[in-house]
This record gives sequence, structure tokens and C-alpha cells, in this order.
Amino acid sequence: MIVVMAAMREELQGLKRAMTVGQSRGEGDYLLHEGTYLGKELLLVQTGMGRRRATEAAELVVARFQPALILSTGYAGALDGCLGAGNIFIYSSIYGITGELPRPEATLSPALSPQQHLVSLAMAILSQAGMAFSCGAGITATRVAPDPATKRWLGQLSSAQAVDMESYWIAQVALQAGIPCLVARAISDTLEQDLSPMLRFAKIDGTWNKGQAALYFLVRPWQVPKAVGYSRNVRRARRQLTRFLKSLIGAWQ
Repeated sequence: MIVVMAAMREELQGLKRAMTVGQSRGEGDYLLHEGTYLGKELLLVQTGMGRRRATEAAELVVARFQPALILSTGYAGALDGCLGAGNIFIYSSIYGITGELPRPEATLSPALSPQQHLVSLAMAILSQAGMAFSCGAGITATRVAPDPATKRWLGQLSSAQAVDMESYWIAQVALQAGIPCLVARAISDTLEQDLSPMLRFAKIDGTWNKGQAALYFLVRPWQVPKAVGYSRNVRRARRQLTRFLKSLIGAWQ
């Protein structure tokens, strides 16, 4: 079985539509969709955001399903100005960070390295498809990096090029269990993009409070262009991520 784990429903939406879903159910705080794609057993896991949810969901998956492969995926923020929205970023190594951002007491956890043959396979698929991608170090933070200053600080701290909130903890559980793991994410916000107006509406379970968002932008119309730009980037990231995941699952032996 291949397990695909992401924080938010929309990050898994394209793949869910493409697969044949046999069963969808809640398991504690998590939503699971079990089925097949191209004749291969597939499990999609919506974890919600952050370390606790990612760790517990990964432990549940390892204990109950004994997967052949775990993919940690979803959106990521760019810490490198060369990464554009919709670019696929493959993590050749990944750091965790503890402590609040950006504060001097925040410290890095030891880097984890996914299996090189999976990294090579992912890059070969992306190259053959002519998709925009990069490969390098990523970092998992304790919260979303909302603004360019925080993103630059994270990049300087770790030399990472992309940031998310779950992948380090998923990879840690998978690698400790001896299960192959790949981290592949699509860039949803560029280095210079400020997410501050949008983040107040993100819930920890990976959903959005759309009612509050509509009211906020109704009385602050000058913020609407930021929301429109981010929404456009997210749609591009979702399309490219779905395209890549379908190709990777199809190539997995």
C-alpha cells in the first residue's frame, strides 16, 4: 500500500478524484480515504496541521497499514527567491525546528535524509514530464512562515529552500519504522509573498473558516489583491502536485 499524507483536504483533492475510493472514514482527528489508483492500493490521510497531528497520524498509519511507501506532500512556502508558485520541491534532506519563530532560542533538529533512490525517481519523473522542479533541503517549522522576513530567517538558519509544518515528523516516524518515505511539495507562496491576512482563517484541522474570511475582506478591500494572488498560486500548486503524484504512483513498483 502507498500512503499519501497531507495536512489539508484541498492538497489531496485532485488525487482523491482520480482514484477509486472504496471507503472514507474518520480515525480520531484524521480523515482517511482508502482505495486504488492504477490498480495499486492507496490510502490518503488528511492529518491537519502541525507536529502533533502529523506524528500521531504517521504512527497510526505505520501500526495499522504497514505501508510499502509513505509520501509526505502538500503545499510549501519558498525560502529561495528562485522557486516559483507551482514548482515541485523534492526534499533531499529535511530539518525540524523547535521553538517559536523567529526567535534566537529556536533550534534545529538533526537532518533526516529520505532514500536517495526515491529522490532520484521523483526527479526523473519531473524531468521527463517537463515540469518545473527543484531538489534540496527543506525545513518543518512550528507554524506557518507568514512573511518574507520570517522566510529569510528560516533560510539563513538552515540553508533550506522550502518550509512546511508536518514533513519532518512524518519522515521521522517512517524512517524509524524502516518504511521508505519521500517528501515532495508544491510551492504555494513565494519568498516575497505575505500570507499574514490569510493565515488567521486557517484551522488546525486543515480547513478554512470561509465565513470569517469573507467578512474580513469585505471590510478591508485593499487586502483582496493579496488573497486573489495567493488563491491563484494555490490552484497552480494543486494542479502541479496532483500531476506529479499521479505520475509517481504510476511509476512505483
